[in-house]
Amino acid sequence: MTQKGTYSSKSRLIVIVLVAILLIVIGAFALIIWQGSKPPHSSTTENNAADTQAIAAIPLDSHVLVSMSAGEVIFVPGDMTVFIPAGAVDRAGKVILTRREADLLSEVGEPGWRRPYVVNIEYQDANGNAITDQVIKKPIEVCFILDNELWGKYLDGVPFQVEVYDEAKDPPVWAPLPFYAYQNHYQICGTTMHFSLFALAVKDVVVTEPTPTNAPGLYNP
Repeated sequence: MTQKGTYSSKSRLIVIVLVAILLIVIGAFALIIWQGSKPPHSSTTENNAADTQAIAAIPLDSHVLVSMSAGEVIFVPGDMTVFIPAGAVDRAGKVILTRREADLLSEVGEPGWRRPYVVNIEYQDANGNAITDQVIKKPIEVCFILDNELWGKYLDGVPFQVEVYDEAKDPPVWAPLPFYAYQNHYQICGTTMHFSLFALAVKDVVVTEPTPTNAPGLYNP
């Protein structure tokens, strides 16, 4: 009687273990299916990875130069910097630069332009809340650092622009900003009076060879 009870207990234990394993397998399979059914991240609402983001505190009484390269002020191709002069903002906070994918929102841009560098610039208070009514008293510089290829095109006369995504327009548009170049650092900079989404825009120029003419030579009697 004792031996039979022992066998029954072992059988029940084996059944319980098998059921538990089966439930784990079913749960894992369901999780995989659920993850696969989730929609992809939206390029207009989700930030990119943390290594494409720079954060810096902005005091009211000193100049601040922030770089996309982990917040350090260095000059490397593909980088971008933001210069905020002392007294430019009316409230101390922190500026957040987030790299976005190239050619973001290209459908609202003027045809024939591409945007290899796009960055979102946001201003937050100490609690991490976005400040949307920020008053900017002095122009802020948004600079993009070109690589050798893009800088060569700029020197060759290919049109460049620093653009801001203007949501106030209906429909929204990429609007050009006043800009200038810093040749020492291969920088093209635009000036702005608010934080938004910014892009370096390059005009796609197709170079065509002149078509030879088959005009007859001059007749010399």
